[in-house]
Amino acid sequence: MPSETIDNSKTFQKYAMPRKVISNDPNDPVFESLWYFDFNEQPDIFSMDDIVYNGTHITLKSFAKMHAGYSKYYKAFDERETGIVTMYMSDNKFSVVADYPKLAFVEKYHTLTFEGKKDEERGQDMLEMSAKQVEERPKFDLDKWILHAKAQATAIITRKSIESQVEAGVDRALNWQIRRYVNSYTEDGSLNPSSSSRWASHSLKAQHAIELAKDPNFTRGHLKSEQHCKHLEEGQGFTVSHTEDTVTIPLGRPVTMFSGEMVNAPSHYLGFNVGHVTAHYDEDKGILQLFYQGYSNSRQYSDVKYPGPDGFAGLYVGPVSEGSDYVVDPLKDGRGDFSLRTEPPRDLFQFPDSKWNLSWLLRSSDVPDVSIWRRPLSERCTAETVNADFWKNIDIMKGSESIYDSIVQNLDTLNGVVEGMPCATSWMRADYGEGSHNFDANEIGVWAHSLGEIVDEYTNEMTLAPWWDEWECFYQGKDEKLCY
Repeated sequence: MPSETIDNSKTFQKYAMPRKVISNDPNDPVFESLWYFDFNEQPDIFSMDDIVYNGTHITLKSFAKMHAGYSKYYKAFDERETGIVTMYMSDNKFSVVADYPKLAFVEKYHTLTFEGKKDEERGQDMLEMSAKQVEERPKFDLDKWILHAKAQATAIITRKSIESQVEAGVDRALNWQIRRYVNSYTEDGSLNPSSSSRWASHSLKAQHAIELAKDPNFTRGHLKSEQHCKHLEEGQGFTVSHTEDTVTIPLGRPVTMFSGEMVNAPSHYLGFNVGHVTAHYDEDKGILQLFYQGYSNSRQYSDVKYPGPDGFAGLYVGPVSEGSDYVVDPLKDGRGDFSLRTEPPRDLFQFPDSKWNLSWLLRSSDVPDVSIWRRPLSERCTAETVNADFWKNIDIMKGSESIYDSIVQNLDTLNGVVEGMPCATSWMRADYGEGSHNFDANEIGVWAHSLGEIVDEYTNEMTLAPWWDEWECFYQGKDEKLCY
């Protein structure tokens, strides 16, 4: 994977992704997360009148902005955190990680409390570098930045670097065990917050996070934000479904879920989780809870100059259920190797087709311009880009294996992807501070897949929305635009 901090993403760097079995007990999963939605406290776009509840399923309006308290636990890293997540739900046609997506959550997380190793070195270095560059070069050269970014994105995508990250982070054999468990589940409607002490504990922590968000005197100790996608797969029996403008989730039974996590600052990693999620709705109180238990969890530090805490990088797995059918063998790796490369490309900017020969960029500086997120929107985005057609035309093309293949097959689309990202405001903004990250495999991956997975009619609206960071103003009763 190229490193922008080592040599401005000119050469590929190697990093390891070992697979480890860290649990043999299905009641001790490798990852847990809970959402706590109080439907009595939601933005104006959300209406209780849109909720349909029949005892076995809940139906919600698609693309309705919501806030929730959350609580997460990562066994491999001994991390516990709570915070606020802003999100919407929708139907889901394409997914980078899930094979049979039906519904999707698009989310931005804001950490309020954190227990674990804080990894802030890269974010701090980027803050200092970007501040210095703005001081030395007050006028931003957007054309120059875009020229390098296009070459960088094309080189990474054509060499299937991001697909190789997905392969390294997901155990496909275990995925099928999780699907088998979910499809064989017969006790429909029986699971609820009282079924599990872990569920109940996470619920209390998520409720406390909402209370902290309302407290103007609370100070966050770890300014971390994350961009997530969740993909719920269709199963057998009671399962998920959707209409043109609603999503429906079964209650009290597990649903297979895949998720991707992107942290750009202060740490810098990509993560994947696979497991099942169970929903519970209290109609009298207007409370929806979703409890996610993961049996596959991975973390990849894309910039090898900042490899993260010792022992964190890797894929961590455990069994979804008891019995011989669900044994997870530490010696049988279930990952694919289609995109695996044991040798790095010789030249990052040399393409097989001569028209893509950009090797002259190797003579450019080894120091990247990382100041883009410190620049005002007027210097990094044009009205022409905001109103361009590409926002509605980014889909997986026939014959393509992923959204990334589709991007490089269409030069206009590639241009739009690179030029469109600087137009984002709150979606791409890191809580750690303006200038705490820039544009490498992380940003390319999360931005391109957002454009590909979000339904065309909403791509521009959702990725350029100013409200992804409004949670604090919302919960403290302030004008929400003060948090834009």
